[in-house]
Amino acid sequence: LVTLELVRASRLGRVSRALHNFIKDQIDDRDGGPLVLTHIYLLLGCAIPAWLHPRPSTASALTPLAPLAGVLILGIGDTAASVWGTLAGRRRWVKGATRGKTVEGTAAGAACTIAAAVVCLAVTGRISALVGATLLVIPATVGTCMLEAVTDQIDNLVLPIWYLAMLHALSW
Repeated sequence: LVTLELVRASRLGRVSRALHNFIKDQIDDRDGGPLVLTHIYLLLGCAIPAWLHPRPSTASALTPLAPLAGVLILGIGDTAASVWGTLAGRRRWVKGATRGKTVEGTAAGAACTIAAAVVCLAVTGRISALVGATLLVIPATVGTCMLEAVTDQIDNLVLPIWYLAMLHALSW
């Protein structure tokens, strides 16, 4: 991704123009300057929890989710929030805003993340602790989705680390 971004930013040749034309519709006001880094932040955001917590332990019912925190909150939650908020979102978190995060999108992101976390816990064989773990996943997920709803920063780096911290804090 870094190499492709450097080729795109160089604006030399047809390949860089094609890359620029492809990505220009995907960027927003947070991607100012010559480099577009949000797609690299997304990749890092999915990977950082796995790097910080590479091996699931048996210390808590939530620890199998720790390495997956980035994929759960960004790959599933943030994606679901964006899609549902765009398609069905009516009530914005900031009154009077013409664009931005919606209550419906945040709710969809939280619901999809919780569902995916429960599936991950079930697949890892934590059936006996599933109910208790689910009750811990809910506040961690809702809190992280609320952070996503109110932040104006590029959240692809912040959300996975916050979600990982919430999962650890609630599992003690």
